[in-house]
Amino acid sequence: MESVILKFEQLLNENVNYIPTIQNEILDAKNPGKWSKKEVLGHLVDSAIHNLVRFYRD
Repeated sequence: MESVILKFEQLLNENVNYIPTIQNEILDAKNPGKWSKKEVLGHLVDSAIHNLVRFYRD
C-alpha cells in the first residue's frame, strides 16, 4: 500500500502546475452518455472525502 501512496503523491506533484492550466472548455466537454473530465474529478474528490471520513471514524 505504501508504494501506491508514493506513486500517487508523485503523480500529484508532477501535475500540480499542469492541472490549473487546462481550459474550461476541455474540462466541461461531454460525449453522449459520458461524464465530463470535471464531473469525473468532482466524483473522485467527493468519494475521497467520504472515504477519509469513514477511515477516521472507524
